[in-house]
Amino acid sequence: MADCIFCGITAGTTPSEKVNETPTAVVVMDVFPEAEGHCLIIPKKHYVKPSDIPADEFHSLMELVVRVQESVLKSGLGMGTNIIQNYWPYIPQGKYKIDHVHFHVIPRNPGDTLEKKPAKVEQLKQDADLLRKALEELYPQPVAPVAKPPVVAPKK
Repeated sequence: MADCIFCGITAGTTPSEKVNETPTAVVVMDVFPEAEGHCLIIPKKHYVKPSDIPADEFHSLMELVVRVQESVLKSGLGMGTNIIQNYWPYIPQGKYKIDHVHFHVIPRNPGDTLEKKPAKVEQLKQDADLLRKALEELYPQPVAPVAKPPVVAPKK
């Protein structure tokens, strides 16, 4: 979709701090994070809601969400996480609503509060480096091709 910022991010034409990429999705840092380490998992194909995604592709996408969650925990960015997918067809598309399905993985820690604010580039790069390192340590193998969805288990 020509005017979709997430289509631009997944195509590489819109700048982003990329953490990981699979054949069907990308993981990028959120530029309006609610916490340090807040990232987005975005399918490369434009879908509006989760039920639009074919089952095999959805499985691979969820495997990636779980890998990112485990990487947040291993990296020390959070002791817990929120995994969120918003579908708000009743409000207009804008700064905080994008009609391209995506999942948020938000690190959580005791006593924290969530507040959306513009990210500092240095912090995005630092958090992305921590997540990349944790992903590589936990999951040396890439997400399997869509045709053969694997069982997700972190490396011990």
